[in-house]
Amino acid sequence: MPAPKQPTTVEAPATLLQAEQRYNKTTLASSVGKSSGRWTRAEHLRFIEAIKLYGKSWKHVEDHIVTRTSAQIRSHAQKYFQKVEKELGRVPDDEDLMKFEEVLSDDS
Repeated sequence: MPAPKQPTTVEAPATLLQAEQRYNKTTLASSVGKSSGRWTRAEHLRFIEAIKLYGKSWKHVEDHIVTRTSAQIRSHAQKYFQKVEKELGRVPDDEDLMKFEEVLSDDS
């Protein structure tokens, strides 16, 4: 009969610096000079402009926004379209998106 497996343990970092390095991970966005975290209002407005100009051509949208990766833009778009759909109660068309943005712009 095989011996029972011993639980593995994670060794604690020897120094505070090692602990910080373990938790200060570099993101893909920061490694290519792009932003991470919450979208600024300016970034969102550029996102809306780009969607109006290029539709869902994410590479063109990325080139227009500049500060975000294509993956970040696709994620933002998904959340944004879900929010618009929830507000309207149906899948939005291009005209709906423009009206929705006008309402948002009036609120600020």
